[in-house]
Amino acid sequence: MSTLSELIDEGKKRKVTFFNKDDKQLLELSLLWAVIIAFGAPQLALLVLLLVLLEILNVKVDEKQLGLVQDK
Repeated sequence: MSTLSELIDEGKKRKVTFFNKDDKQLLELSLLWAVIIAFGAPQLALLVLLLVLLEILNVKVDEKQLGLVQDK
């Protein structure tokens, strides 16, 4: 089991990047800050989820595209 400090350190290392549909970078946060914002403003997290579903916004975690539906 990981300690809280190990989880925080891992969250600081990982990056979450938000792009518009033209792949222009809009915002880059550490995963730790993305989680803090999601807990602090759940409406914002739902808005981001909706924008991803509508394919208006793309999200990458550590340079890997975050998708809600996996291609076969």
